[in-house]
Amino acid sequence: MFWLVIFIISLYSGSVAAIVITPTVLEYDLTAENAAQLVVYNNTSKKIPLEVTLLRVNFSADGKHSTTTYRDDSIQVFPPAAMLGPGAKQVFRCRWLGDKKITESESYYVQFTRLDLVSPAVSSAENKSYSNLKIQLHYNALVHLYTSKQSAKIFIRAKKDKIIIENQGNRYTFSNYVTFKSSADSKSIILSSLIGERFLPPQTTINVENKYDFPQGNYYGKLSK
Repeated sequence: MFWLVIFIISLYSGSVAAIVITPTVLEYDLTAENAAQLVVYNNTSKKIPLEVTLLRVNFSADGKHSTTTYRDDSIQVFPPAAMLGPGAKQVFRCRWLGDKKITESESYYVQFTRLDLVSPAVSSAENKSYSNLKIQLHYNALVHLYTSKQSAKIFIRAKKDKIIIENQGNRYTFSNYVTFKSSADSKSIILSSLIGERFLPPQTTINVENKYDFPQGNYYGKLSK
């Protein structure tokens, strides 16, 4: 499933299940909610220190993305750090403090950094000189901000060798929310059945291979959500 790349970095075996975040993808309506929340669970038998960093997700015109550290005060996550006891959970509240009239939807990674003081791979008696080696593990949740006045506008162009999907709107959507009618038999088709489950950022154009020899033509997508 392509809900953007939600990555969990694991540097040694067994660390992936140590932290569980729910939800991993959070949709935050600025006009309806004062705040949204993420819950982090510690599945280990040890205390885990966590620090929070915000990363802005930047989309290029072709739908590819990059991240930059976000240093503005428009969005805040509280608490900014926490110590989770064994088996404990912590609620982190995401709150937008900036202008709610954002021009288009925005996306952020909330990155939880875990700092382990000793690496299991080098903590034996033979490696005492490395006993202070620090390992950072990052766990990311993805937050999409939008307002109720924003909407995606999907235009689809099917060519012989590729399908071009344009989101001409000011809000993201997902391919499994987009349907359109085939010119061949007027049947309703879900876009994800042709291109897989994809995230469609606002003001972007994505090209994918026309694997199923879909009839050439222009189509307007209808949103189910």
